[in-house]
Amino acid sequence: MKCALARLVVSTTNDDLLALYLYQRFGFRVTEVLPGRLVEHHGGEESGFAGIPVRDEIRLERRVDVDF
Repeated sequence: MKCALARLVVSTTNDDLLALYLYQRFGFRVTEVLPGRLVEHHGGEESGFAGIPVRDEIRLERRVDVDF
């Protein structure tokens, strides 16, 4: 039996280097970068990991093929 799930999509912020590392290590690929998305959502820049300004949303996806 095959699962109907074809892909997993996740998103993170430009400052979350650990998440970007982890997702890519597990086979996710960057599919979209939304510049300024977090600035719009929060009404301004925030300071993130290691002082990196949190500005952009980064979307990653991984194709899946699951048998049950």
